Amino acid sequence: MKNITTDMAEINTSVDITASVDTVWNIISDLDNEPKFWKGTKETRTISKDGNVITREIIIA
Repeated sequence: MKNITTDMAEINTSVDITASVDTVWNIISDLDNEPKFWKGTKETRTISKDGNVITREIIIA
């Protein structure tokens, strides 16, 4: 579920996905191929990785 909150309004959306948890996790955790799956993402670049912290540059289409 995605929440977008402002001082004036709150918008909630959700999507039902007909795939296994493993399939979904494999797609959303594949950061290098994000533009193939996430609408509006044009390009991504990993700047650094430190354990489970990843710093990325994301170009929005």
